[in-house]
Amino acid sequence: MKVDWKSIELEWDEAKSRKIKSERGYSFKELAHFIKNGNVIDFVKHHNKREYPDQWFIIVNVNGYPWAVASEFRRNKLRLITAFPARKYKKHLREEKDGI
Repeated sequence: MKVDWKSIELEWDEAKSRKIKSERGYSFKELAHFIKNGNVIDFVKHHNKREYPDQWFIIVNVNGYPWAVASEFRRNKLRLITAFPARKYKKHLREEKDGI
């Protein structure tokens, strides 16, 4: 799926954002900044399609480390659900760096 990250409207729950910030070091607002500024590496369907059929992962380069930001489309906006550092996606960073 091709997404124009600069023009898409993002939303999130502020309480969840504060929790993510205290537990993992980045808020949704900070992650949205990375997303809007072209640091998206990939946009992939959630691997558990049965339990999360409408969720997508935005894979974001956050200061040289991949983060997975779970999201879903709601009322023409992309809602950020959760976010975590994602070692699993390090290969995406290497591919980006190597121009693959």
